[in-house]
Amino acid sequence: MSDLSYPFAGVPQPEDLLEISAGVHWLRLPLPFALDHINVWLLDDGDGWTLVDTGISANTTRKVWERLFNSQFRQKKIRRIIITHHHPDHFGLAKWLCDRFSTGIHSTAETYTFSEYLLYADVPDRHGPIPDFYRAHGIDNTSDFANFVTGQSYREIVSGLPDKMDLINDEDNLTIAGKSWRAIIGHGHAAGHLSLYCEESGLLISGDQILPEITCNISVHAGEAGIDPLQQYLDSLEVFQTLPESTLVLPSHGRVFRGLHQRIDVIEKHHQDKLAKVRSYCDKQRLATEVADFLFPWKLDDLNRILAFGETLAHLKYLENQGRIKCSMNDGRYYFQQ
Repeated sequence: MSDLSYPFAGVPQPEDLLEISAGVHWLRLPLPFALDHINVWLLDDGDGWTLVDTGISANTTRKVWERLFNSQFRQKKIRRIIITHHHPDHFGLAKWLCDRFSTGIHSTAETYTFSEYLLYADVPDRHGPIPDFYRAHGIDNTSDFANFVTGQSYREIVSGLPDKMDLINDEDNLTIAGKSWRAIIGHGHAAGHLSLYCEESGLLISGDQILPEITCNISVHAGEAGIDPLQQYLDSLEVFQTLPESTLVLPSHGRVFRGLHQRIDVIEKHHQDKLAKVRSYCDKQRLATEVADFLFPWKLDDLNRILAFGETLAHLKYLENQGRIKCSMNDGRYYFQQ
């Protein structure tokens, strides 16, 4: 059981900035999902602000920002926007904010590439392989999954691709308000996921890689059959183990906390327990949909149903690559068994 420490009694009130360290402010934005918020971070950067992540492109989020423009940003503008990864709650208002403040984003190459792909790729040419992929794994009604993977759903809550992008590489050092923040690039939850660590302040902006109460989604999607995202994610956690246990973690969801190593241990155990459950359940041939229903037996909305299925595939892929289960095809369907 994790015994994390939460230095702040509550969370920021809507449209308020909570200063958690000198010049580092916590802002919470609404999300219209079961996970109803995202934390973004405003760093006082001398003559302006550096913003980490943006919220989704939605009227409710834009209204929050508009009110902040007339209060917090009346005298000091956003001069730099850093994006942790391409998911819409992090990237959604990037172009809208960049256009507003005549700036660009700083991100990893993968963040920019995946966003561009989901926003502008030629969707009709990809409708065949995607339904085929899901049908082969036991899903016959594939429209929701296709909309999610081809970017149709993405475009509804992302404002577009910013005109300018500065590339961030692993181990780069970004100077913000005279302090050095080290880029830590991980994978698994999203390709090229960026976290930022400031040794001087003892702060880690962890994005979605390390969350205090939930685990980030690790999924296999159509077109990613050769990828083992769970292995990538577990490998990515190793670098965070080298940071001090006293590090104050600034996650994208949930509360600011201390107890970094404890939390990593709990996350790793969570996945090992899930892997054991999956392998045990595959005592006979199982479709991925059967395994997903076993792991997630409660009622899910469309988005979480997609995420649950993708996470199930990620655990099956990991076990297959470890030689702990086998995958075979029968009558056009993939089956998994010990």
